[in-house]
Amino acid sequence: MKLLSWTSVQVQEHCESLDNKEKQELYRQVLKKAKDAIESNDISQLKKLSEVTVVMEEVCEKELIKSCDDENPLREANIVVENKGLTNYLFSLGGSSKLYDLRENKEEALYQAIKSNDVELVKHLLTILLPEKINKMDLDYLHEKLSKAYEEPNLSEDMKIYLENKIRLYGFLCGCKNNIGAIELFANRPEADYEIDRLLLFVIMD
Repeated sequence: MKLLSWTSVQVQEHCESLDNKEKQELYRQVLKKAKDAIESNDISQLKKLSEVTVVMEEVCEKELIKSCDDENPLREANIVVENKGLTNYLFSLGGSSKLYDLRENKEEALYQAIKSNDVELVKHLLTILLPEKINKMDLDYLHEKLSKAYEEPNLSEDMKIYLENKIRLYGFLCGCKNNIGAIELFANRPEADYEIDRLLLFVIMD
């Protein structure tokens, strides 16, 4: 498919040159290719198809491609890929076909997930981002990024509460100098209650 080697501007110009029927047909072809890429775990191609789809959605009238919504594997996608012992995770948010790659750009992926106010998604991303062997750099990084994202306006109360607990917990864990096993256990807990976790850690590490 030639479009995959084109720039976003070239894709846009090509789509604008098509009539409505041709746009709709091309959009369906791109979605079919995306399904094939998911089935074959061709993540590189899938991300290119996502970029093409986003451009097409900006060019085409919503009513024109609305009939294809059920065929779109890129909407509200949750794609887990195992490669050479590493887990990669790609996802999209809401009605967008834009895929976020957690390994390629974890800062942007985490930030967009927080902005979406999807607490369960953020929990899942943090579980993936924290490796089995946690080090202080991992905790420092997440503490910094969560603190920055917390300043984002329009966060839901549930998201704010979740972030507050995680920020305080990661901040506390960053100050722990021993018993890394206990730190790993608590850092990876999807549910965070700072005061309870802090008390339990003191008991374990005493």
